[in-house]
Amino acid sequence: MKRFILSLLCLVGCYASVMADEVQTSYNVNVTAYEGGSAVMDAIGEANLANVQELTVSGTINGYDVAIIRSKMANLKNIDMTNVSIVSSDYEYYSGCKTKDNVFPANMFYNNSKLQHVKLPRDITEIGDNAFWYCYKLTEIAFPANLQEIGSFAFCGCRFTELLFPPSIKRIDIYAFSGCSSLTTVKLPPSLESVGGYAFNSCDYITKVYVYTIEPVSLPSDAFSTQAFSNATLYVPATSYYSYFWDTGWNQFTHVEITDEENYVFDNFYLNGDYETNDELGVLNGTPDADMHDASGLTVLNTEDQQKLDDVDFAQDGEGSGASIIANDNPEDEGVETVHTGNIDVQNLNARITVKAGRWYFFAFPYDVNVSECDYAGSYVWYKYNGLQRAAMGSGWEKVDNATGTLSARTGYIFQGDTNGTLTITFHRPTFGGDRGVELTDYDANSDADAHWNFKGNPYHCYYDFDHNDYDAPITRWNAKTQSYEAYRPGDDDIHLSPYEAFFLQKPADCDGITFRADHRETYLQSEATKAKRIRRRQEQGIEVARRLINLTIGQDEDNIMDRTRVVLNNEKSKAYELGTDAAKFISTDAQAQLYSIEGTSERYAINERPFAGDIRLGYIAKTAGTYSIGTTRMDQEMVLYDRVMNVTVDLSVGTYDFHSEAGTFNDRFLLRAKSDETGVNQLTTRTGVAIGTQEGGIAIGGAEGKTVNVYTTGGAQAAQHSGNGFIALQHGVYVVSVNGESAKVVVK
Repeated sequence: MKRFILSLLCLVGCYASVMADEVQTSYNVNVTAYEGGSAVMDAIGEANLANVQELTVSGTINGYDVAIIRSKMANLKNIDMTNVSIVSSDYEYYSGCKTKDNVFPANMFYNNSKLQHVKLPRDITEIGDNAFWYCYKLTEIAFPANLQEIGSFAFCGCRFTELLFPPSIKRIDIYAFSGCSSLTTVKLPPSLESVGGYAFNSCDYITKVYVYTIEPVSLPSDAFSTQAFSNATLYVPATSYYSYFWDTGWNQFTHVEITDEENYVFDNFYLNGDYETNDELGVLNGTPDADMHDASGLTVLNTEDQQKLDDVDFAQDGEGSGASIIANDNPEDEGVETVHTGNIDVQNLNARITVKAGRWYFFAFPYDVNVSECDYAGSYVWYKYNGLQRAAMGSGWEKVDNATGTLSARTGYIFQGDTNGTLTITFHRPTFGGDRGVELTDYDANSDADAHWNFKGNPYHCYYDFDHNDYDAPITRWNAKTQSYEAYRPGDDDIHLSPYEAFFLQKPADCDGITFRADHRETYLQSEATKAKRIRRRQEQGIEVARRLINLTIGQDEDNIMDRTRVVLNNEKSKAYELGTDAAKFISTDAQAQLYSIEGTSERYAINERPFAGDIRLGYIAKTAGTYSIGTTRMDQEMVLYDRVMNVTVDLSVGTYDFHSEAGTFNDRFLLRAKSDETGVNQLTTRTGVAIGTQEGGIAIGGAEGKTVNVYTTGGAQAAQHSGNGFIALQHGVYVVSVNGESAKVVVK
């Protein structure tokens, strides 16, 4: 009995010893990072690091702490970093790697064979390269809501079965999930902008891929494995089915279907190009936010369901390129916040206009805007235009009060700020459809060039094809890049107004206003396509023999044009200013150089339509002394430029004329006159009736009905033959044009 009791006492003693020496494996620490050491190690103790299996850490950590967690906690299985903020450090915790603010560290758990569960820091925006490379026991991951980028090889070789990304993800880099052989389902968010090569390579058992980007993101041909492309079903939004079906990358999926998640609600989406909804495709569920990038376009056709949007960020670059929305709603309800009976309902449209310091911009908005509500980081000014003052005094700018002023709807204003940044105008419950009228006002003046000037603008949140409008007199636009005025005439020029673009025009006697028609609305890409078609169509029509255009430029060289002007030779017009065809030159105080023609003692023309006969005076303004160039981009009749100062005559059909100028205004230096060469193109026209004009990339032909034009190289080889009017595309060089036995040399630039 004594021996049994003694044995029992020994066992009890051993148990007590084990209890006393029990190893702690779970820690919950709150730390503050510092340079030169690890706050995590201080909290746990260096001797205990190898025993840690479960760790909950909050506070701030840096490279020193990362080094301890990744290298000294060899038995770590579970880590909760939800309340951790990662901060930058100069310490290199791994070869070439340092911590950055809010970036989950690259290589942090590289090749960790024991890690099973991870809760990521809620504030991180990026997961670094190789962060969880071949953590093959890691079977699930919950991504934080702010995460935007997943680095290359970040989760290569993990054992996930499903990937559900947050709506913040924009970029998945190369090999990010390569080798995740257990993966069966991938759900890609509408925010995604980039997928790297081999991102899901060797994930052969994927059976479902849900993608919610309404505009297909570029997908490399090797992003998924061959087996996944063949076996998985790609589920896409109903409104985007054919976009994905025909997309070069996404059409590698053999099976493409409309998403089977009928109740999926879009939180947000973005657009880079044109996107369209219609009755067949339906609308996006929910009330998503939209990020419409520069040059993107959303077109909502006659859908039975109303497309609802919450906050729309609407990018404009201030220089003619921007986003567009084309939709049909109830224009009579403008300003009434509770009634939207059309096919779109937007809560807030934030027009974000990129502006540069010290530059002027011309704007007109569809609705009244309180200046005090304009959001801009620097100091700024707005000016309105007074047509009555222009008629009386020749100029008419008036400053708008920044505190109490209002920018009236569809009226032009100019803006300048003191810093590079974004000017934001927010429109609450905007409308988009219907024909929209702009009233014009008479302002009588002694000079026709100063009379009846109105400053108006595009009344739509999209591009507008002004070339087919009822108004056919010249308009004056502002070039924000060169900071100069440029005159255009419908018919002669393809005029596509950008969203919120303001322009000057003179009110004709029989015109009380302009109607902007809804069927002329365009997106940026549509406007560019229309321009290209019209260029080809005009080239096919050739030039008018009785009305010939000469487009002149001034700049530093052929590739750096600062300003432009036009002379139109038409014997049906007089030298006097005619409102329907001529345009007065608006002078900029900021342009580096400006060019214009002159009639009488002082009248400056941006467009001067006049008879053929006589010399034409050209004036120019140089802001600084230097070398400038005068050249042509179109010349329907051969012209020469005479420099009175240098006593030099230059053939503008051959190339530009370079000259030195002091700073100032010079109205008597240059004369433009018809070329008198007996063997030239002008004489060919006189003898055959066929007009030959030089344009960029070839020659234009007019007056050639029933005639054949042959073009030869200077070596005698035939380069082209054309019957009737039209355009002949030619390489740069010198050619001989022959019509009915008459020949002339031309230079194609």
